[in-house]
Amino acid sequence: MSECIIIGVDNSEYALNEDYSPSRWESQRDVISLLASVKTDSNPETTVGIMSLAGKSPSIIVTPTQASPSHLTSARRKAPGARSLSRP
Repeated sequence: MSECIIIGVDNSEYALNEDYSPSRWESQRDVISLLASVKTDSNPETTVGIMSLAGKSPSIIVTPTQASPSHLTSARRKAPGARSLSRP
């Protein structure tokens, strides 16, 4: 059975703190990639999207797609008041 999954990420300034190693930002990117891989490998019809939780209101950064997880984490569109997913 196919699924449509939206992953909410914190791409606010707080997520960019580097007080831990790996940074919170790097950890989120790793989890996005892992989760997307597991879900799309279990069913190729599954779609995965990314939603930004930073800014004044949530916004869709990557619409649900069957693209590889590396494409999801390399999204370059910025959320309002936040950094892009590609680089902090």
